[in-house]
Amino acid sequence: MKWITHIIFAILFVKLLELSLLSNLLVDYLSWFVLTLYAILPDFDSFLGIKHRTWTHSLIGLVTTTILLSFSYNLFLVALFSYLSHLFADMLTVSGIPLLYPMEKKFHLLPPQLRIKTSSIQELVILSIVSLISAITFIVPNSAILSVFELSNKFDIYASFSYYENGVNYECKNVKIVWNDGKSKIGIIRSHRLKIIDTRNIEDFSIVSVKKVDRFIDSFRISVKRLKSMDYLIVGYEINGRHYEFLGSGLDLFDKLEGSDVRKITVYVVKSRCLS
Repeated sequence: MKWITHIIFAILFVKLLELSLLSNLLVDYLSWFVLTLYAILPDFDSFLGIKHRTWTHSLIGLVTTTILLSFSYNLFLVALFSYLSHLFADMLTVSGIPLLYPMEKKFHLLPPQLRIKTSSIQELVILSIVSLISAITFIVPNSAILSVFELSNKFDIYASFSYYENGVNYECKNVKIVWNDGKSKIGIIRSHRLKIIDTRNIEDFSIVSVKKVDRFIDSFRISVKRLKSMDYLIVGYEINGRHYEFLGSGLDLFDKLEGSDVRKITVYVVKSRCLS
């Protein structure tokens, strides 16, 4: 198959892997470069003086080339599935590939009457179909973000992502999702403040870890000054026996009460207790 066909197949394979892992692998120019390189790498055999569709179109070629990127989880997976996509696509062709080379046996995925000839109308049709499916994977809502709303009641979720706000891009690495509205917004504690983020502004969202917890509301009395450094999610507070609803971090509540004559306050916070 032509190089463009192999690249489109690689994009589809990696995007489907992203959806299954609830993660983003194509996060920068380097990952896209690796995808493109490894999608066509098996066909470099001719330039290297290796007989076409032998070593580079085998499992030995797959392992020896992708292991070079084992230092990076993301890049390794991109390389692995891009290379696999090339082998998969070539197994759709008339020639097939010797997957277990140096054994000469050729492997095919289609019966003889359906096998594809390179540069044929059949390849053009396959290219069109795979391109369409690949395009759809780009507009499917990020399943990792959607899973936050489903999992948050029973699990603490830590994620890495970037988001835009007022034209500025912010990076968040391994942060805890402390709140969500169940629809389109999530909350994190950033610089001791509750930051609510619209998921429509989020890019490259991936879940780092999920921990099963028992959520409960706890209350305790604390000095207003100590609120500054408290990173729990506060859902309410009490002054002189009167309860007030509130959503924010300790610093958010401190700012609200600054200037008042209140010295001590009872706060209600959402705490998590990990379950074995």
